[in-house]
Amino acid sequence: MPNLDNLSKIKNIIDYISYKNPYGTLLKLKGMNEVFYTGNNININRIKYYFKLKKKLGFSEQKIKRVDLRFNNRFYLEFEEEVI
Repeated sequence: MPNLDNLSKIKNIIDYISYKNPYGTLLKLKGMNEVFYTGNNININRIKYYFKLKKKLGFSEQKIKRVDLRFNNRFYLEFEEEVI
C-alpha cells in the first residue's frame, strides 16, 4: 500500500485500513462514522480539509457514510439516508 508513511502522524486514531477495487485504499478513523476512499494516495491534508468543510457546511448533523477523496478538487459524499 503506497504512502503508508504519511499515516504515522495519525496512527493512534486509525481504526482500520483496507484495500478494495476499484476504490483503492479504505481508511476508517476511530470515533468517526465515515469511511474514506483514498485511492492509491493517502493524503492527510485532504482528510483534515474535509472535516473543516463538513463543519462549515453543517454536515455534522447528517450521517455521512462514505467520503470519496480520489478526485482532485472535489469530495463525493454518500449519506446513510437520502438528503433533499
